[in-house]
Parts: sequence; structure tokens; C-alpha cells
Amino acid sequence: MPERHAGGGRRDPHGNSFADLLWERPDGRWVQILGDGAYGETDAVVAVAESLVDRPQPVGLQFGLAPAGWTVSGFEESRSLDLMRGDDSGRVLRLSVIPRDGGATLDGVVDNGMPTAGPVVTVTVQGQEARVVLRDGGEGQHDFWHLVGQIPDGPLFLMLAPEVLTQEQVLQIAEQVTYTP
Repeated sequence: MPERHAGGGRRDPHGNSFADLLWERPDGRWVQILGDGAYGETDAVVAVAESLVDRPQPVGLQFGLAPAGWTVSGFEESRSLDLMRGDDSGRVLRLSVIPRDGGATLDGVVDNGMPTAGPVVTVTVQGQEARVVLRDGGEGQHDFWHLVGQIPDGPLFLMLAPEVLTQEQVLQIAEQVTYTP
């Protein structure tokens, strides 16, 4: 394993342990592993890092269009994909699949009790009815777009986008979302 540049086990304000490990690969890219719970100790995160195999993996959930300068910052088993602009961790473009087996609906997902900074708007995305609303990020936080759509002949998807994008840009990005289970 490459030399570790940062990391260590710590506790959050609630006393829960977590660990992070960050290193630079020979090609200049950085890798970060975060762990909590059973993986909240440095030794556990290092063991995971040592087991990594660097080879391309297919990602079933994809953005077909993304703003210039935004790169993949995280993904979870083809259920969630995050893009981030540079090191601006406060502004993430997140795409998640919402399983229909729990009875999820467009209105049910968008009407989640979170405060809004504007009205819920019915739009069309990929030929399907969708909902988009600007959410109030709360004190000291950025507002963000909350779009719920449906992959044609597939599951619902949720896209969260920072308010620095316009509603039109959010819709353009959502038009290019694909999912291959």
C-alpha cells in the first residue's frame, strides 16, 4: 500500500468512532477511505485499503451530462453517485435510485417535510412526469435543488443539485441520467 498521507481514528461529537485514510496514488490521484462503526478504527480502515484492487468497475447509475470541472466523489453499489466541483464539499451533485418496492411515488419523495425555498414544480424529464423544488438548506447551509424523476421502464431517481445551477441546468442534467441494474 502507498504511504499514508493522513488518517487516524477519531470520535465525533457524539462519541462515535470513525477513521479516515487518505493517500496519493503513483498517477497523482488521491484515494480516501472513511470508516465508522466496525470500521471506525485506523487498523480496520488500513486493512480495507490494503485489500483494494485498482481496476475499472461498471457503474449502473450514470450522469450523461455534468457541469465542467465536476468529478466523481463517491458512489454506493449502483444506488448512489456523487459529483463534486473541485474541493467544494459543500456543493455536491448527487444521484440516487429509489426502489419502487416500498411504494415510493414522485409526490411521496418530494413531500418529505424538508423546508422549501420555492414551489414544487411538475416538469417532464425523459418523457416522464417529474417534480423539482428548491430546498432551503437552513441556517449557514446552501439551498439545493431536489428533483424526483423516473427512469423510463425503471425506478424513481432523486437528484440533489446545488443552487449555483439553474433549474434549467438541473433539468438538462436529469435528461441524461441512465440506470442499468
